[in-house]
Amino acid sequence: ITKEERDDGAIALLYHRKSWKKPYCIRLNQRHYTKLVDMFQKVHDIRLSTNDCRKAETKAFHLILMCMLLRYSSLSGGQLLNDLRGGGMQGSVPSTIFTTLEQCTSSKNNQPFLECFASPFNAFYGRFGSAFSSDLDWHFGSIGDFFDMPLKKGCYEVNPPFCPGLMLRMASRIQDSIRVANEARKKLVFCVIVPTADRQASSDAASLPLASRFALDSHETLVELSTYHVILKSREHGYVEGAQHLRPTRHKESQYDTSVIYICSQTAETRNHAKDEETFERHIRAAFASQHEAEIKKRRKKTK
Repeated sequence: ITKEERDDGAIALLYHRKSWKKPYCIRLNQRHYTKLVDMFQKVHDIRLSTNDCRKAETKAFHLILMCMLLRYSSLSGGQLLNDLRGGGMQGSVPSTIFTTLEQCTSSKNNQPFLECFASPFNAFYGRFGSAFSSDLDWHFGSIGDFFDMPLKKGCYEVNPPFCPGLMLRMASRIQDSIRVANEARKKLVFCVIVPTADRQASSDAASLPLASRFALDSHETLVELSTYHVILKSREHGYVEGAQHLRPTRHKESQYDTSVIYICSQTAETRNHAKDEETFERHIRAAFASQHEAEIKKRRKKTK
């Protein structure tokens, strides 16, 4: 595998075989390549370079990176003919959300913070949960799959793929974990970010497609557990593109309402509930404000 830096700022990984007329090429942007190098080096405590003593490590890094790019692309249909542009990849929350959550929850409860449904491409912290930790993602800091984590105490950001079956399973896991934490008097906090689902807004919930009914069930379970519940209206907030590692831009405007659901055990609850809820909502709305238009305007100025 060889690495090339292209004129457009992208990084190309070329996989060569003697029997092939042309190498197989996969691209990603420079920003994410640099980020992944840093994550890999921290986990393995090495420095990648072109020196002979480090060529083996660099080759291993590129091979793992190529496998990971192909793995995550397959989740969005494996659109290989279109430069792996996975339009269906799960979007992530803006980095400002993590700063806000640290201020509003982690520092208050003095507990570690962890992303539960991240990937090496979109993880904000050095430690995170992801789907493929056992064979690929651990090389970049993943500590396991959400459904295998010992959720006994701590603070967790939960932004799952918006798949109804998975969301229902996630809601059940959170419900069980809160119950156990209450019995053990442990501080446990979840900040769950999912599409808003309203049974009352549906004239006939029973006639909804099966996927929509599952979404309603999981949303209702989470809201029943909630300490705070903030609803962000469509087009008034935004996410980071799921395929951000392949795109020149990162931000997108949300086309749907989003629920930010704060759930905590009894030991982690605040005494001044009303004041903290108001503060939490104000900061969440500011942190979730869409950055899409500002990014586009900045990009247009650069191209003039």
